[in-house]
Amino acid sequence: MTVTSLVRTPERPKAVFKLNEETGVERNKFFLKLSRNSQWGKDIRWFMQEALVDRPGATAVLSRNNAMRPEVKFLEYDSPTDADILQEYFVPPENFVSFMDGLRRIVQKRRVNLLSATVRWVKRDNDSFLRYARNDCFGIVLYLNQGKSEAERTRAQEWTRALVDLATDVGGVYYLPYQKYPTAAQIRRAYPMLDEFFRKKKQQDPDELFMSGFYAAYRR
Repeated sequence: MTVTSLVRTPERPKAVFKLNEETGVERNKFFLKLSRNSQWGKDIRWFMQEALVDRPGATAVLSRNNAMRPEVKFLEYDSPTDADILQEYFVPPENFVSFMDGLRRIVQKRRVNLLSATVRWVKRDNDSFLRYARNDCFGIVLYLNQGKSEAERTRAQEWTRALVDLATDVGGVYYLPYQKYPTAAQIRRAYPMLDEFFRKKKQQDPDELFMSGFYAAYRR
């Protein structure tokens, strides 16, 4: 695991505010493609990450713009048979280990094609109605690959529902704006304020001018 911490510094190295350009795009695409298709590809990619990129104890002075501008061009991917997807789960700090242990079991048992997992610290949200951070928590971002066939979509729905149950069992929630894989019961367990949200939406939009696939799938 690689851990990154950001702190303020009075240091101002030359050109520190110049925006960095992404390099090694084709190389990184190649190794990501290997990891999509096999376990040995994942092993090679992780070895390269540890050997060439991760430097325990190393520090660097970056502008906030560069720190928040990660390399993304190598993630561009288009295939008629499969797709890369994101999911995110938010869990209380005291249950982080339990969630990660459960995540590992589900990934291994159901042969989930997990490409990477990123953990971020999320402060409590006091403003949003359908908020996922009801207290300070860890957000676990999963970068996955799944097939586009009906059978593969069904399989992805099954392991997604298992992950949603895992998150809610440890007092967490899942991030809403992705696939509509969770059941109506699961979404209401994670977001008990959902029907009140729909009621308010109907109150403000009685003719239902504003529609979405999410609203159509989960409204009652």
